Amino acid sequence: MREKILVGVLSAIFFSAIVGAGNVFASDAKDWFEKGLAAARAGNYQKAASLFKKACNAGAALGCRNLGLLYNTGLGVNQSYTKAASLYKKACDGGNAVGCGALGFLYEKGLGVNQSYTKAASLYKKACDGGCALGCSNLGFLYEKGLGVNQSYTKAASLYKKACNAGDAVGCNNLGVMYEKGLGVNQSYTKAASLYKKACDGGNAIGCTNLGFLYYKGQGVPLNKIKAYQYWMKAAKQGSAEAQHNLDVLCRESPWACR
Repeated sequence: MREKILVGVLSAIFFSAIVGAGNVFASDAKDWFEKGLAAARAGNYQKAASLFKKACNAGAALGCRNLGLLYNTGLGVNQSYTKAASLYKKACDGGNAVGCGALGFLYEKGLGVNQSYTKAASLYKKACDGGCALGCSNLGFLYEKGLGVNQSYTKAASLYKKACNAGDAVGCNNLGVMYEKGLGVNQSYTKAASLYKKACDGGNAIGCTNLGFLYYKGQGVPLNKIKAYQYWMKAAKQGSAEAQHNLDVLCRESPWACR
């Protein structure tokens, strides 16, 4: 199972420190951006939008990116994918890799722009090359499915590995799926289990669910229904309906494992 750049993930990046490419500020722009972050953290999104707009207009790519996220989610402004896309483009053109990845997602889904997997792939590559691990994960998915690029499991696995090594839990889970199924890599339940654990430890509910399955079936790890219960419970607490279903089945067939 695979995930993409989601609003929740972008929201975490939204509050990130001022580091990396595309984050060069004039003094006023830096001040506006930092005040915008403070306003957003305090839940005053209207004020944050006003300050991010000033930072963006002064040439701060991060200001454009964060204002784009506010339009994407409708926080403090009237929701508009079209406006979000325009701001993500400005951020991307200013060297902000996350802005490129966010714009790629809008092209993949056809939100505020004409849907184009080819354009999405180009933007995800730019994001990935710029150090955005989520961009690598999403580009990997396009290679896995052959959307906008020539299908290649090997290339997909390589991109998922790059994302995982950069700390992206989604990339770790997706690479785990490749190892479990033997797609683009030598099949290995043991390697899949290790990657699912890394994903789960990184807060990825799907990774927890997938690791629970391996313990339930005894693939790559010793068969252990208690551990399966523990990992599915962890995923269920994060809102995974699949994990909750698995728990219901497990606790009916092996109630001792759920005590």
